[in-house]
Amino acid sequence: MSKSSDEQNSSNISTKKSKTSKSSSSSSSSSTTPTLNSVDLLTFKRLQVGSLLLTCIKEIHALDMVLGLPNQLTGSVSITEISQVVSQAIEKAAAEDEGAEEAEDGNVEEIEQEDTKEHDDEKEKDDVKMEDNSTEAMDTDKEEDEEEIDEENKDNDQNQKEEETSVPNLTDLFSVNQFLACRIISLKDSSDSESKRRIDLSIRPEIVNSGMESTDVHMGMQLNVEIISKEDHGWVVGCGIEGIRGFIHKKHSGK
Repeated sequence: MSKSSDEQNSSNISTKKSKTSKSSSSSSSSSTTPTLNSVDLLTFKRLQVGSLLLTCIKEIHALDMVLGLPNQLTGSVSITEISQVVSQAIEKAAAEDEGAEEAEDGNVEEIEQEDTKEHDDEKEKDDVKMEDNSTEAMDTDKEEDEEEIDEENKDNDQNQKEEETSVPNLTDLFSVNQFLACRIISLKDSSDSESKRRIDLSIRPEIVNSGMESTDVHMGMQLNVEIISKEDHGWVVGCGIEGIRGFIHKKHSGK
């Protein structure tokens, strides 16, 4: 009688141990199972002004570029949001065009009067030239050489001036399918229609790199920069971060 009760107690103890081991193994397996985090799709309603995005150039126009954003969204970058150097060149070219138009409109009558005066002066000069033909013939070659040199210098100065003031061609600076980091500077949603939604972006270094300090910059980091000056062996660039300038050697330019 005592022996059968001992066997029954032993059986109950083994059953409890089995249940305990099963529950512990179950809890152990559940704790090691990784938790999957979901990522929400980027939509227009989730965008915020100031957000930093990685985009891809889809189209390049004369005065702006169309950039592709995640989830089939598109934004635009105006030519005035490329860099400070480009913006200054555009403003200078626009100011010169306005000044030229005003001068042309205001000097129409003055030009007509000058034409009449020049006609009389030319007639007098022709009479003088006929008298001095003999002396002028001796210095013709020297004057022609000097005129050619002066003309070349004028052409060089004019070409340099045009390069500094002309509006840059965006196709010379960027290419389709090129990746660009940019910030959202404006969001416009005038109606529910997707065609009227507008995302304005900027790739200006001082805007894209805003909030960064010199201590945040390290080797291997990619930054938006703009060319400040051209040197013999490369270009000095600025990144919009106070106290930091960079240099791109020609052998690293990829051109």
